[in-house]
Amino acid sequence: MSDPTAAAQTAPSSAPPADLPRVAPGPRLSPRGLVLGFVAVFALGAATYAMFPDAVGGPPLPVRVDIDRDVYPGSDPNSPIVGPVIRLTNNSNNPIAHVTLILNKHYRLDRASPIGAGETWTLPAVMFTNKRSSQRFAAEVHPIEKVVVNGQLPDARRGVSVFEFENP
Repeated sequence: MSDPTAAAQTAPSSAPPADLPRVAPGPRLSPRGLVLGFVAVFALGAATYAMFPDAVGGPPLPVRVDIDRDVYPGSDPNSPIVGPVIRLTNNSNNPIAHVTLILNKHYRLDRASPIGAGETWTLPAVMFTNKRSSQRFAAEVHPIEKVVVNGQLPDARRGVSVFEFENP
């Protein structure tokens, strides 16, 4: 009979030599994962920029905003409505494109057409809708405290002007 300890000493060992470094496989980032990561970071930045336009800032727009009461047409052409209106005046010599007005941080109005040089828009406050629920601004219930105007300047930069109003 043979000695089992002698057979174990002569059998080749399957363990690697002790002097080789041991490297564990680590996590790797695929090219697809890298692109998705960059897209996610860009989307987060764009979303933050869209949610807080007045915090991001920009050059001021050459506009004036006044709050007044005026007559505007209602749903029935024979019965006009008297209510608060926002008058937006372009004080520059150039048109301002992509104009957005935000009332009290929640109610928004976008205009597709640019406001011409020296032109004044008269906008009834009830035209503004809530950004989340599309509910109309209730001018009789909520006073107008703040108006933020965003627009594209002639040099293609985005301008922001903030107007705050005290309530009587």
